[in-house]
Amino acid sequence: MQVEQLEQIQVINWRNEIVNSVLARGLKPSSQLEGMYLGSGTGKPLNMLEGVLIDGVDDDPMFKIGFKRSRYDLGEALYANELSVLPVVAERPENGPFYLRFYRDPANLGLITARVNSSFLVVILTDNNCPRRLDPVDPEDSLCFIFPSLIWEQYPKLVNHDLLTKVRATATQVMRCFSGGFPTEIPVPDYESVLRQLSLEHPGMKWVHGVRLPIAEDLKSQKN
Repeated sequence: MQVEQLEQIQVINWRNEIVNSVLARGLKPSSQLEGMYLGSGTGKPLNMLEGVLIDGVDDDPMFKIGFKRSRYDLGEALYANELSVLPVVAERPENGPFYLRFYRDPANLGLITARVNSSFLVVILTDNNCPRRLDPVDPEDSLCFIFPSLIWEQYPKLVNHDLLTKVRATATQVMRCFSGGFPTEIPVPDYESVLRQLSLEHPGMKWVHGVRLPIAEDLKSQKN
């Protein structure tokens, strides 16, 4: 077996370990995690879970980040700044936070695109107005898990059938540009359409958290 094929198998297995951990045991702050996981750009284990809050069914839902409240569409919730969902997903400890120049370098566009597309979202209904959660999120409390179809097709479906009914997969991508000097549009999973449909079916405030899944470069970083 060639080295590239072996590495791809290892990446898929690592992804599936993370997916199964979240679906079977829920979300936990990184300070409570064991084994291999992908940390944030700070490089420090956190004792809380970061996310965004959305509330609405049209192109102008409520969106809250930090402790400020403004009105943005779903695209802004996903891409607006270094604290939005997909910029955070693109971070790695070795590159630092998303506002650093590394993420604006056109030479790194392919890497950033691969990271963003190797991810999934966890969505819960909430009446808590803070985007930071100190407590773990049980899988049974989750409203939905949203995956890119290619990621979900690789997962061997190890959890119980009732939980699998909460999974939605998107086979499409949209071209989006992150703010803050990001150089160009890149293809990202069409999480927007799924979140918009979810808001129609389940009105009310939702907390959305992005989960990082590894790519081949992450495997090489772990070995170094």
